[in-house]
Amino acid sequence: MRQIFYAYQNIIRGWGEQIIKVVSLAVGLLVSILLFARVAFELNYDSFYPQPENLFLVQCAYTGSDGMKEKPNIYVYGKLPGALLENFPDQIESATVIRQDMGEVLYNGEKRFANRIGISADEHLFTTAGVRVLKGKAEALMRPDVIFLSESFAKEIFGDIDPVNKTLLVGKTEPVTVGGVFEDIPENSELRYDMVFSFANLLANNRGGWGYDVSYQGLVRFRNAGEAVDNVTARIPEMMKKYVTKRHDMSGEEYSFIPLNTVHSSMPDVHRMILIMSVLAIVLLLVTALNYVLISVSALPRRSKGVGVHKCSGASTGAVLRIFLWETSIIIGCALLLAAFLLFQFSELIEYAINVSLVGLFTWKTLWIPLIVILVLFVIAGILPGRLFASVPVTQVFRRYMEHKLSWKRPLLFVQFAGVSFIFGLLAVILMQYNMIMNSDLGYNPERVVSCYIRAKTEEKDNIKSILRSFPMVEDLAVSWNPMYGGYSGFIVYDLGGKVILDDARTSWCDFHFLPMMGVQLVQGRFQREPDEVVVNEELLERLHWTDSPLGKQIDLKWDNPKTIVGVIKNYTNRGAYSPKEPIIWIGSVEDTGGTFNVRLKEPFSENLNVFNEQMKEVFPTKDVVFVSLQENINKQYEPVRRFRNLVTIASLSILLITLMGLWGYTNDEVLRRSKEIAIRKVNGAEVVDILRLLSSSVFWIALPAVLLGVVASWFIGEKWMEQFPEYAVPGTALFVTIAILVLLLIIGCVILKAWRVANENPVNSIKSE
Repeated sequence: MRQIFYAYQNIIRGWGEQIIKVVSLAVGLLVSILLFARVAFELNYDSFYPQPENLFLVQCAYTGSDGMKEKPNIYVYGKLPGALLENFPDQIESATVIRQDMGEVLYNGEKRFANRIGISADEHLFTTAGVRVLKGKAEALMRPDVIFLSESFAKEIFGDIDPVNKTLLVGKTEPVTVGGVFEDIPENSELRYDMVFSFANLLANNRGGWGYDVSYQGLVRFRNAGEAVDNVTARIPEMMKKYVTKRHDMSGEEYSFIPLNTVHSSMPDVHRMILIMSVLAIVLLLVTALNYVLISVSALPRRSKGVGVHKCSGASTGAVLRIFLWETSIIIGCALLLAAFLLFQFSELIEYAINVSLVGLFTWKTLWIPLIVILVLFVIAGILPGRLFASVPVTQVFRRYMEHKLSWKRPLLFVQFAGVSFIFGLLAVILMQYNMIMNSDLGYNPERVVSCYIRAKTEEKDNIKSILRSFPMVEDLAVSWNPMYGGYSGFIVYDLGGKVILDDARTSWCDFHFLPMMGVQLVQGRFQREPDEVVVNEELLERLHWTDSPLGKQIDLKWDNPKTIVGVIKNYTNRGAYSPKEPIIWIGSVEDTGGTFNVRLKEPFSENLNVFNEQMKEVFPTKDVVFVSLQENINKQYEPVRRFRNLVTIASLSILLITLMGLWGYTNDEVLRRSKEIAIRKVNGAEVVDILRLLSSSVFWIALPAVLLGVVASWFIGEKWMEQFPEYAVPGTALFVTIAILVLLLIIGCVILKAWRVANENPVNSIKSE
């Protein structure tokens, strides 16, 4: 208890220095814990399922028209999971089929529920995944008009009322009955959903079979994955002969299984994100800990006499060490309280930046992360300076403890300066890439365009278009199957002889006015004017190696009639920054134009959009008609880049704040330590600029190599991060030189600002106190 009391007295005596320590530790702890927790969140995707080692997704590698084997993907035939369960009951315990990305809108009376993730699945979903059904029975999914809701979503819709057998409306038109409620799926899941529709709906519409549609996922739970996975994999080709007699030029299918809990971490962009966040977290934790050590060691000259007094009074080296460990514990405890306050106060901002709720980030299984971070911080920040202070000899009561122990400060400063320059270099690269993405030419004009998918019969669409055109704020209108930013459907392209010439072209239908209205840039030919005329992009010509004019050539999609190419459009971005250029086909149609109504509104845009949507409720009371800004949806595609930029910005500002606090404390102690030397130099004729040069030169020569090392490291990591983009900015040498210069100026400026008062002080005051 006596050592705790002495530690408390030391903290109170130097309260100004302790405030700096507490603030820097709080900021560093908060951000580094968030970063480490985010890394653990990514690495633990889909690990919450019971016996995750037995849960696999089916994947297939297809052989392209060029004879090359493509990378395996997790999309297969809708009937495949059921066939696997039927043919291998001894190895497979359960299997289910899933179709993702059903963003349906639900209505409970007049109350609208949107922006929820939906899937279609069969009755084996919950058994296979190991997800608990809290109410109802999974067998209800055998009926086509049934929906299952997650626990939180059901509570949001119905409150405390039992939702089973209650009726909801999909898009205000299609009634569905709530068949049951399942437990919430954690945020770190590749198969996350809030509502499950019956797969029987797709089967009723001739979907989910053995045809060309390979847009389904097969989830399989093995009884014992060990040898069973290899055994089943080897027997799949023979099994497929029973179900697919006509191979439609896809005989190169090669099936395999991938553990569900490795799907997310195996993605290249996830690898890069984990690497960069890990580096940021480690750098920030080290800078935070070493900054504490730096401030503590800088106080060694003025605190050594107090240590000597303790030893004269009988304190052992171990007792002195424990005093400083208690001091560090108290300061870290105060820092944790401040960090918790900041976490609570800025929770919404933090959740937006890290793209995870705090509840999902910190679970009972991940509490070890902040504990490990705190332990590492305590070991570095407590033991290193504590051992240094404990080694002070008892003779320091009678003389000053000076230079030979202060060599600690230089490497500590070096690490902090390198960390600041590294993270600011990385931030500059990210900002440059983000700016390029957000300001690049999309290849079409989304300005003031809004879109909405309206469920309507073919004969109703002309009437809907007439109604929409009648509103005074509507400038232009066109209809398509997909909005411009969508991924579209994938089709195999054949020549008229039935030979595959392209394995996957992103294809959609539209009326003849859609592409001109969207401002798509025409390279040659014209837009569609007749049914079955198509417009293709430049990437399709490159993939087909067509060097002559494609106009007038015909292609076959095995859908209906052959299509005639009448125009070529410039490549444009249709899936966002992460996706490479894709071959695109737009098919002109009179009747089968889809249900996405695209409207260009007049100015003022925001005001007109609000009024327009209000009027839609009156005009279409029985339909879900809510128009959304096209630009807003495009921005969502770039949301991961924006959030990562925000995360790095927060880490950058945190490291800068911590480093400047450490430099401020270091400079303050240096000025105090050398105050007599400065006074004597001034008495002998030294000017203010000479004193400032004296104090800043030593820091400059530490900072220069550190800053150079930091910007080189940021260039290397920045290159790794930009590999995920098909097009990226190329940061030049001038960028990193500028960052190095700015960081050096900031460091020297901080030193000069702190030393300015002493450099201008009357030297008599310092000499008189000797």
